[in-house]
Amino acid sequence: MGKRGRRERGVDWSVTGGGPVSNTAVAALGLAAAAATGHGLAVSPVWGAAAGVAGAATNVMIGAAAEASPTGQVINIARWVGAGGWLTWCLSTTPWDVNSMLTLVVGSAISAGLAPLARGGRPAHTAQGGALVLNATSRTEREWEQRLGRIVHRTPFRVTRTVAWETGAGFTLHVDLPSGVTRKSLETHTDALAADARLPEGCGVELDKAESRGSVRLHVATVDRMRSSIDYPEDYSPRSIMDPIVLGEHRDSSPAQVMWREHSALFSGQRGSGKTTILNVGTAGVGRCTDALIWHIDLTGGGLSRAWLDPWLKGEVERPALDWAACTPADAHAMVTAALGIAKGRKASGFEKKMAADVSLLPIGADLPQIMLFADEGKTLLNPSSRGIIAKIRDGLEELQDIARDSAVNPVLSTLRATADTLNAGIKKGAVTRVAMAGSDDEELAYLLGWKRNLSVDDLAGPGTAYLTDGQEIRPMRGYNLTPRRVAEISRTISARRPELEQESRTAAGAAYLNRYERMRATFGVPGGAQTLTESGDVQDSESTQVAVPGEKPRLRSVPTAATWLREDPAPAQAAEPTPVGSDLGSWLTPTERTRTAPAGAEREAWDGVPDIISRALEVFDRLADDRVHSKELAEALGMTQQELAEALKRLGVESLPNKFVRRGSSLRGYERGALEAVAQRSREAASRPA
Repeated sequence: MGKRGRRERGVDWSVTGGGPVSNTAVAALGLAAAAATGHGLAVSPVWGAAAGVAGAATNVMIGAAAEASPTGQVINIARWVGAGGWLTWCLSTTPWDVNSMLTLVVGSAISAGLAPLARGGRPAHTAQGGALVLNATSRTEREWEQRLGRIVHRTPFRVTRTVAWETGAGFTLHVDLPSGVTRKSLETHTDALAADARLPEGCGVELDKAESRGSVRLHVATVDRMRSSIDYPEDYSPRSIMDPIVLGEHRDSSPAQVMWREHSALFSGQRGSGKTTILNVGTAGVGRCTDALIWHIDLTGGGLSRAWLDPWLKGEVERPALDWAACTPADAHAMVTAALGIAKGRKASGFEKKMAADVSLLPIGADLPQIMLFADEGKTLLNPSSRGIIAKIRDGLEELQDIARDSAVNPVLSTLRATADTLNAGIKKGAVTRVAMAGSDDEELAYLLGWKRNLSVDDLAGPGTAYLTDGQEIRPMRGYNLTPRRVAEISRTISARRPELEQESRTAAGAAYLNRYERMRATFGVPGGAQTLTESGDVQDSESTQVAVPGEKPRLRSVPTAATWLREDPAPAQAAEPTPVGSDLGSWLTPTERTRTAPAGAEREAWDGVPDIISRALEVFDRLADDRVHSKELAEALGMTQQELAEALKRLGVESLPNKFVRRGSSLRGYERGALEAVAQRSREAASRPA
């Protein structure tokens, strides 16, 4: 190969070799022959001038088609003008004059010397697929062809096109690969290419797919634009979970986007890397979808969820932007258990929907929304060595990855470190979307994204930047910046239009889901959980305080502390050991709910004297956070027919409202909370009177 390369750079003196000297010599001999023949036949000198003009015009058209450089065009036109002028002179006088011959020799020598500058484009060649393409023409393209050959030790690389980025921060090269070189084999050389090109710190070379398997696109960053913060867009318009979720931008300003209808995700980043911010960006992207719900597991003390719940906790909106948020291991375990129950339940209940739509993937919408479960934690939740309730949560999340793709229950997980001793390998393999934040070392990048990728943290620009793959190429990105004030702003928009979980999934989720709002108020309301917000915005520490209930004015109500929701009824004093916190979902049942396990037909009343049906009906009002409920919905929640409900309540003096009212798009008759509370109050007073 070396000898062949030296021959290519040498001077080709052969007549048929196609070199600059031989080509010029052949052209000079042909021109002399034309002059001698024309002079012998007494051809008019006008034809010599016409030949020069015609040749120059033809050269202009060919050069334009070949995208020749302006310099090359000018030189070629000058050649034709000189040749036409010499031929005209010889036809008008004689070609056998010594001065005429010397003029031809000198002109030919000058033409041969200018040959390298006259190339408007190197000779066309046939690509591997048979298409005719033009070789590189610019200095940059020639440099990169040589660089690729020098680094990879293979030739010839052909740069067929260069596209400058609109930001001015770099360019994209379209490269045809030599025989035997694949896109995958080129991945290991990107760092060396960046070093050879002397790219600035924070800049690099990215490999991407092109039109065919025999070509690639090289994204070359020349300006470290990733050091600039990029704010989250102002666009909050409705979207679908079937659309891409945009997390930020790549170096060339193209959107860094992921598809989460079927994919689960895994984010890795140490404290201060911007991981929580990018999880907020993902939450905002899902929240814009009118066919998706957001669940949060936030074991960092509420750092991810608190800002999203703030407008609801202050009573500014009727519903929280997050359908469910948990910041304790017990609540997180209940959430994962509920998610698994929904996923398994949808496999059966969603079959008819798939048959009706004639699709293999469960069709989702506002009436059957996807659940995106975000988990932001320290380094223990995904740890293979975790035990107890944390291990149950981890195993449940891994099972979700395995079984819940079709059921539209997808987890978005995060970890502080991406190493074998801190990240469960099964969870890593189950995540199609993977994000490695800046701050990780090269070993962590390799473990999370693949050992053969040749990735380097030098290509990232600090907090907020990351490597991203959504099952395709791995590319650096800058995540959007999303401040708490913007989070609250987006939260108000989300809460107004997010869907509700369908009835079948609510049933599958169980009591932990139905009681979630009360626990969220208690645990996220203020530090300590025992404090709540009063109507005036003041904080009270007592358990009986003013709280905001969606759809109602703040009223006096007993609000349990966070610990109250996480334990069973007080154990007898003589008990040897208390029931473990959150040991099973029965710990989430209220006293009234537990009585439902009693033998059928047993007549019973709640502990405070309130009839069981009244207590249960009031719980339904609480779960729906409403002061009016349709008869049909209330009967279904209580496991009764509408006629049975009407007869039972009528015996207690409760009548349905005389007029219809609209709830969730339906206009039906139903019951008002005030009528049930009046019966409950009378029952309590009667129970408190001395016998």
